[in-house]
Amino acid sequence: MALSDSEPELVRGNCYTLIAEISPCTRDGVRVDLAKYQMDKIGRAPLTELQVRVAHAAGILP
Repeated sequence: MALSDSEPELVRGNCYTLIAEISPCTRDGVRVDLAKYQMDKIGRAPLTELQVRVAHAAGILP
């Protein structure tokens, strides 16, 4: 939801904050799976600023 343009900014901001809060508790295996999912979803397209912010907050930015 943090990446969805159809969601209100307040919802997206709350999702981003939640991702940043739970990131330190996330296991490395989960991070790897999440990073693989994100790479498959984005493909070879360049990352947007929002995608970089969310990936950094989740700890999956390479």
